[in-house]
Amino acid sequence: MSTPRLVTIPFSHFCEKARWALDRAGVSYVEQAHVPMVHRPYSKAAGGSGSVPVLVTADGPLGESAEILRWADATLPEPSRLYPGDPSARAEVDALVQDFDRGLGPKVRLWAYFELGRGPEGRGRRADLIVPYAGKGAPAFERVLLRLGWSPVLSLILRAYGCTPERADKARARIDATFDAVGERLAAGGPWICGERFTAADLVFASLAAPLLSPPEHPFPAPDPALLGGAASEQVARWRAHPAGQHALRTYRVERHRRADAPATA
Repeated sequence: MSTPRLVTIPFSHFCEKARWALDRAGVSYVEQAHVPMVHRPYSKAAGGSGSVPVLVTADGPLGESAEILRWADATLPEPSRLYPGDPSARAEVDALVQDFDRGLGPKVRLWAYFELGRGPEGRGRRADLIVPYAGKGAPAFERVLLRLGWSPVLSLILRAYGCTPERADKARARIDATFDAVGERLAAGGPWICGERFTAADLVFASLAAPLLSPPEHPFPAPDPALLGGAASEQVARWRAHPAGQHALRTYRVERHRRADAPATA
């Protein structure tokens, strides 16, 4: 059987969600990394819709991060899985994952790109740092293309995601609401979002919040959020200090590089 191939934009939080699930399950794979916009034809060639991640397996392509997470998790024995076997517990995890996927993930992306686009002449803040970060892991010729075309690429991304001031404000409010909801669950007891067990809810929340928090354990850690400057930097500091942000950072520290069959650490 051929080794699965994971098509990604390396810094994408949805790609990180899929990568983390595969790493945790001990699934061997080859990552095919691309820069934003260039990724589209590679996604379609792999059987995806033009978005990433796409996991190419012997049984066919998986074109959504949620599909990849469930596929990887199914390779594990039930006690080690991210989705509990108990139907009611699984339904709780499913509902949270869907909420994070539909709400938190897109809102984090919109807010982050909007802030990147607020630099001089729409070129983005500190493009000298952002472009190398956005190109990490991609082929050399794609990194050159990104460096030469960063301004139009960023403009295309801003239009594609509708990154207006009004929508960025709404995205920030939705992120705040999600952080508050997670914080309330954590305050109710238990070290994890669903109580005593590390589940897909924790992995998905942490990976989708990662662009706001810059956990050092991330395989492609983001530049220091302080480089955004002004109100954006202050907002990131508040998210990092929030109980939900602290939980995501702890989740990366404790779980990101731990295989499911390895003992947990404090």
